[in-house]
Formats: sequence, structure tokens, C-alpha cells
Amino acid sequence: MLLALALTVPALAQMLQDPARPAPGAKGMPAGFTPATEMQQNGGIGVQVLFVGRNPDGKQLTVSVQIQNTTDQPLNLAMIGPAPAAIDNRGVTYTLKQYAGLASCKSWQNQYVSACMRNSSSYLPNETFGRLDAGSSSIVALTFEGSGVPDDGFLSISLNLAVGTGDRVTDANREDVRNIPITFPIVNLAPAS
Repeated sequence: MLLALALTVPALAQMLQDPARPAPGAKGMPAGFTPATEMQQNGGIGVQVLFVGRNPDGKQLTVSVQIQNTTDQPLNLAMIGPAPAAIDNRGVTYTLKQYAGLASCKSWQNQYVSACMRNSSSYLPNETFGRLDAGSSSIVALTFEGSGVPDDGFLSISLNLAVGTGDRVTDANREDVRNIPITFPIVNLAPAS
């Protein structure tokens, strides 16, 4: 058993040093990768747009957003209303078609944490908030559909997060459960491929 391990370690070391295999960049990103925006800090969370992709006809945009817990305690997160939205520099508006990676209020009209947390079938029960441990991050994918085709200009994106601190969100009236608006006023649109 020790002989097999001794033979495996040099092979593993050689594989890790292989120049054809790119080394990871900062925080697990591929080498040479540059996020679309800088990390913004607000209410114990850091948020940045990693990239914006377009489908072939250009009318759908997929936005990858990284959310990071910058505190020393767990955070509980959910998206609340109004629904995430975007607009470009020509005035083309984008409505949310689908999302993944984070729980959300079932009714986007509920833009207040307390309204969203009512325990009924049309609201977000407090048990479904996503937990984000201290120092960890999560990726959220948002797909928007536009009222027109964007050019290679700029995009502004907004969304709202309900954030609670501690092990579990149990009461919307607690002072540590709050609504945190997130805006990215200028996101460069990559050229369509």
C-alpha cells in the first residue's frame, strides 16, 4: 500500500504542475478570468456579476452573480420582490424569466421581508431561506428576456435580498432580518458570439 502511494504522489505532483492545465485564479476562478464587476459590499454580503451571456438571437441574457458572506456568522438569504430586472443603455428592458441558486419569495409583489415571510402557500416560509456560512459564497443564475436586442453597450441590474443573521431566520420582525437592495449600475455587455 505504501509503495502504491509513493508512486502516485510524484504522478499527482507532475499533473498539478502541467503547464497545459491552467492554474486556478483568485477564489477558485480560472486563471485569466475577470469578473464583469467588482465585488460590492452591503449588509454583510459581497456581490458581483461574474459574466453576462447572450443566446444567439440576443434577446435573452443570462447573468451569473456571486454572493459571498463577508461576516463571521451564518447568513440566511432569499430573493424578494420586486423581481430582479435589467435595462441597457439604449432603454431595452429585461424581465426575469427564470433563476436558480437561491430561494425566493413566491410572489414578486412582496417587497417587504415581513410580507414575504408569511407562512402560507403563496409566500416564502422561513425554513426555506438559503444558508450561507461565514466566508462562503454561492452562485445565482438569472435569465432575462429583453424587449429588444441589446447592442454591445452597458446593462444595469437590480435585485433585492432578504438577509437574516444567525443559525435560522425565525421571525421577520427581528432587527437582524432586513431587505438589502443590490444594484449594478454599469455592467459591460460582452460582444455577441
